[in-house]
This record gives sequence, C-alpha cells and structure tokens, in this order.
Amino acid sequence: MAIPMRNRVSVTVLSVLLMAYAFFSPIETFLGTAFETVFRYMQYLLALVLLIEGSILKGRLSMTDERKSPVVPYLLLLVFSVVSILWSRDTAVGLNYLKSNVLRLLMIILAFQLNLSKDTIRKMLIAFMLGTVVLAFMVTQSSITASTAVRTSLLYRDEAFDTNNLSGYLVMGFAVLLNFRFDKKTWNVIRYICCGVCALAVLMTGSRGGIVAAIGAVLFTGLIQKNLKSTAKYLVTVVVGVVVLLFLMRWAGVRYVSNVIDRFLNDTNGSGGERLIVWGYSLRAALLRPLLGYGIGSSFIVLHQDYGSSIGTHNVFLTFLLDGGVVGLGLFLSCLYRSLRAKRNAYTDMAKVMIVASMLVSLFLDTYNKKILWLPLLFYALAFSIRPEDPDEVDHESTGS
Repeated sequence: MAIPMRNRVSVTVLSVLLMAYAFFSPIETFLGTAFETVFRYMQYLLALVLLIEGSILKGRLSMTDERKSPVVPYLLLLVFSVVSILWSRDTAVGLNYLKSNVLRLLMIILAFQLNLSKDTIRKMLIAFMLGTVVLAFMVTQSSITASTAVRTSLLYRDEAFDTNNLSGYLVMGFAVLLNFRFDKKTWNVIRYICCGVCALAVLMTGSRGGIVAAIGAVLFTGLIQKNLKSTAKYLVTVVVGVVVLLFLMRWAGVRYVSNVIDRFLNDTNGSGGERLIVWGYSLRAALLRPLLGYGIGSSFIVLHQDYGSSIGTHNVFLTFLLDGGVVGLGLFLSCLYRSLRAKRNAYTDMAKVMIVASMLVSLFLDTYNKKILWLPLLFYALAFSIRPEDPDEVDHESTGS
C-alpha cells in the first residue's frame, strides 16, 4: 500500500530523530554540557513527533487489547509518580525526577501506539550499536592511556566520568550486538569484533554491575534461542568470543578484577557507603512506610538523614520501594513483566535482552532517572509497534547467531 507524501515526510523525520537519539544516547556525556542541552531539546522534539505520529492527535483513541495491555502499567506508574510528589520528603529532587521521568514514560506510552516499519527499527538499532562502539573505543583508549582500569572514574581529555553509568550503555550495546544479524557475513564478522570491543570496555570500567549484566545478557540470549541448532551455534559463538576477548585483554594490558568481591562485601570507607550496608538501611526504612513510600525523590534524603549514609540506594528496585512503597515497586515490576512476557518478533526479543542487561546493571546502580533504565523499555515499545503488514521474519532475523 502506497504511503501518502505527508506521511512519508513525518515518518522520515521520526526515523531520523530515532536514529539520532539512539546514536547520541551512549556518548552524550562525552560531548560536553552544551550538547547535553541540545540533546534535551532533541528529546522534547522526539516526544512531540511521537505525539503527532501516535493515535492521540489522529482521532484513534481506541487501541486493541494487544496494544492496551502493555500500556496500562506505564500509564498507572506515570500517574502514581506525579501524585507521590504530594508526600515527598524532598520536593526539589522529586520535581527534577518528574521532569525527566514523565517525559520518558510518555515517550514509551506513545511509542506503543505507532505503526513503524521493520526498516525503521533496524536503522535505530544500528545507530545505537554505532554509538555504543564509539563509546567503547573512547573507554578503551582512556583506560590504555591511563595504563590502569579505574572503577570509580574514567579520565577522557582530562575530564572524569562515572564508569558505572558508562558500563550500562556498553552492556546494552553489547546485548544488541550479540543478537543483531546482518545479511552479509562480512558485516556479521565486524559485528562480533565490535561485540568483543564492548565486552573489553566493560571489563576496563571495572563496574561490578556491568560485568554481571554482560554475563546475564549472554545467558539470556542463550535461553531465547529458537531451536537446538541455533543454541549449539550460539554456544560455539560464545566460546570463540571468550577466546577472542582473552586475546584482546592481553593486547590491552587489562589485569583487572582482583578486588571486586572485596569492595562489594566490605565497607572500605567506614561511611556506610558500600552497597550491602546501604541496602540494609533501605529495607529497614522501607518497612516504616511500606505501602506508598516516602514520595518520589526521597530515597537519598531518607538514607542520609535517618541512617547517615553518604550515598543513595545504588539499586533501582530499592529506590522504587523507598519512593513509592509496594505500590510504586509493583507498578514498575508490572511494566517489566508485560515487556518480558509478550512474544512479538525478533526485535522485541532483542529489546528483552537489553532490558535484562539494564535491570542487572540497575541492581548495583540507582538508574531511577537515567536513560540506562528507560531506553531499553522505549526500544521495546518501538519494536512492539512494528506494523502487522510488515512482520518480522524470525527465521531470517534469528537472534544470537
């Protein structure tokens, strides 16, 4: 069916914006504060185009049950987040969280209402892979220049960056590279090399969450293989990949990971800042306000004022529990359950691996108001919206092979 010219223009604009958003998301922080402002307005523009392209402004307010089902928990979470500002113990932080999270939740809700082509999703994922590979090269060059693997910060052009946040993007890109498939073998070979570079960069960041998430992405990809043949082929690929990674580590001079477990289990700075101690404080505080929590943006001030902790929860699930109680955490888990349960096409499978990787990183990092948490959920919504008349050929686009 021919697409009207005005629709072609709007679809092209949306496609370009999605590719730009996907490409620049991993490397945004490296481009300076000026670009961060540009990127923020790019998000606003993308949300506006999603609104125009979605059903809201086209008079098609009714959705099928298939599309309505995954949208409902996101909509309820959006409403609950807004309402919870009324009892927040830190309204300034809460309003800042609302400003970013309301926009991202709206983008996800609107994305479910689209009817995109498979080609648009492919281009967006390729753009994200390219952005992640650029980030991986930045990380590897920074680590090599410093002749060490720094966990807490990474120096790039004399500026320090949080390696935990960087590892989140690297792992999500690693997950896409692991599952994506090109038609030409040459491009697939390049893809596997880039996958190895991303894995190397994760090791160089020294992020515990990143390393756990990378392992989780590999295991989950194995679980979603379509048949025994593809599973065997994937296992061979993983073994070869591990061997290549070991050579890359030797080439890069990485001798990391000796004290990861020690840092995780012990409070090295005596401030109650290490994760297990903070998680204990968080659970203790949550028991005092179990149903509705302390209100959006309250987790840090609760831990700081009531328990003397110098850092936040470092676990997004505990942040949801502290800020929104059982209701808030339940709504968020419902969003994840709806996304991971539905079976639609190979691209939603790819997004599921990204979601799993993001959640594993978020076990060690407070990603409540970060793109690391919401970006894979947006990718899933966009992949879910592939129009029925252009179905994905699962056999041709098989994952992890």
